[in-house]
Amino acid sequence: QMLRACKDKDLDNNLFVIIDQVNRGKMYISEVSQRIEIAKLNCRAGEKAKASGVFLSAALYFEQGISLLDERPWNDYYQLWLRLYTSYMEMEYCIGNFEKLAEVLNCIITHA
Repeated sequence: QMLRACKDKDLDNNLFVIIDQVNRGKMYISEVSQRIEIAKLNCRAGEKAKASGVFLSAALYFEQGISLLDERPWNDYYQLWLRLYTSYMEMEYCIGNFEKLAEVLNCIITHA
């Protein structure tokens, strides 16, 4: 309901608060279109956090977005998958988590 009530400008101003709340209840969202929309918002939040230099938070948003698409085939949402995974990999590099980076890179190579 928060998402529907927000205009685009309001959503951008309150993106972190809204997406944090939505992520807390993501396990109750079963409709594919809603999960895709929330994955896109997590990607947007991750990009915003990344632009602010908050790499750990950005990594968490990208990871949340990936978890929402976890059971969907790569082909169905390829651009979103690739964007989330490559951004997540980049943030893992920035925070020095090289084990996770290698894991994500292998996943990208497998599906790209």
